[in-house]
Parts: sequence; structure tokens; C-alpha cells
Amino acid sequence: MKKRSKRKSLATRKFLALAGLILLAALGGILYLVLHHTNSMNLASGGQYTAKGSTSKPTSHQVTPTSNNGSNEGGVVDKNGQTTGNLPPAAQWVSSSSGNITLQQPSPNAVVRSGDSLSGLAKVSNVQFILSDSSVGLIAQGNLNVVNGKFDGILQFTPHSNSGKLEVYYPNPNNGAEEDIIEINVSFST
Repeated sequence: MKKRSKRKSLATRKFLALAGLILLAALGGILYLVLHHTNSMNLASGGQYTAKGSTSKPTSHQVTPTSNNGSNEGGVVDKNGQTTGNLPPAAQWVSSSSGNITLQQPSPNAVVRSGDSLSGLAKVSNVQFILSDSSVGLIAQGNLNVVNGKFDGILQFTPHSNSGKLEVYYPNPNNGAEEDIIEINVSFST
């Protein structure tokens, strides 16, 4: 009987050790994602990072819900691919190197206000965006569905400086990478 009890005890210890290693690995992975996400946000919001072409960054972003309570949370109201208003001339549109995403508005170096449209054309199922200012970083982010090859939404945010960046990309569901990245500089009217 003692031999059987020792085997159970040894098996239990092995199981607990394995469970502990798995938990430790999971916590390490979460810590890596949090630190990697923070670093990529710092770069996107004012560092020297410049995305070109189909650059992939294996980070994921959560969609921030739209907020009208005066906080710096921001988002977008998805208009399901229904572009309204006057678009800038096609010469001011910006496309990813693959041509999978074309940002029609806002244009590079445009003055962007809360309530302005974010729109474009895409050959992918959805696009995500990150809007950051040079003072606090992230001020809005969100996801837009592509309907009939178009995406469109209304930006809602509170800027804390006069300059920032807008990044639009395709979130690859297979590997979590941000693909077909378009990054433009924008200004804010505060």
C-alpha cells in the first residue's frame, strides 16, 4: 500500500510542477504582450517608427468603446461602408504598398477634429485604426467593417496636443500581425 501511495504522491507532485510551469509560461506571455504593446504604442505616438508597405507588427489592440464623457477615450461610429461628404482629391489618398487598403480621408497633414470621417477602400474584411497625439499617445482606436470594398466611420476623440499620427491597418486573424499599415501625420484643432 505504501508503494502505491508514494506513486500517487509523486504523480501529484509532477502534475503540480507541470501546472506551475504552464501558469508561469502563460504569465510570461501576457507580460511580454503588455510590454510589447506599450513599446509599439510609444513608438507610434511620437517615436521614430515609420511603417512602410506591408510591415507586420505582431501586436493586437482592443477596440475602445466610444465615449462622450470628456475622457481621452475615443473611438469611431461605424457607418458600414457608407461614405458621406466630400472626399479629398484622389491624388491625396494614401495606399498600402500592396494596395489592399487605401485611406481616402483624412489626408496626410490634415487638421482632424472629433466628428470627422475616417474612410477609404479595402480589399480585406475589416480595418483597424489607432489615433495618437504627441502629448498623451493613444486617444482613439477602433475597428471598421469593410462593406462593398469601402470602410467609413466618424472619429470621436479628445486631443491633448496639436499634432499626432493616424495608423490604419489590417489585423490578420491568422497570426495577429498588423498588415498593410498606412501611417500619416495629422494635426488637431484644440
